[in-house]
Order: sequence, then structure tokens, then C-alpha cells
Amino acid sequence: MTIDNLVEQTFPIECCGLDSKGKKALSKPVKANVRIYKCAGSSMISSEVNCPYHTGAHNRKCIASYPIDKKGISESVKCPYSFDIHYSFQR
Repeated sequence: MTIDNLVEQTFPIECCGLDSKGKKALSKPVKANVRIYKCAGSSMISSEVNCPYHTGAHNRKCIASYPIDKKGISESVKCPYSFDIHYSFQR
């Protein structure tokens, strides 16, 4: 079976961001949306995060701890909601 159309779902979340040690960066969570999708004719599953603390290529970095934790920016604090699954396993 082939899925030849866009498949997507958006989830509202609340997130406190991350610092360079993987701990919560904000005292109060911010509201964000995470869209998980698969494009037509592709096996890649991706997410798109709409959050005021996302930056960098493909919105992979969390800057919620910036400028307090500048070390976190240089070490590329990754957002746990940003991902690409490049390949799917086929049986």
C-alpha cells in the first residue's frame, strides 16, 4: 500500500525549553504547536515546531536559556520535539 498524499497532525504542547544540561530553562512553560507530517511519495516523517525559542537550521535548537546559558547555544541545545525520521522499515 502506498500513501500518495500528505498525512499530518498538529499537537498543542507546553514547554519549558532546555538548557545545556538538559534541564528546564523557563520557570513557566510557553505554548507551542508541534506538527508531525509525512509528505506524499516520501518515507521521511518530520516535525515542525512553532515556538518562540526555536532557531537554527530546521528549527532544531532551543534558545530558551539564552543569554543566561550562552554555552548552550554553542553546544547546540537540541529541541526534543524537532526530528526527521529519514527512513521507514518495510517488511
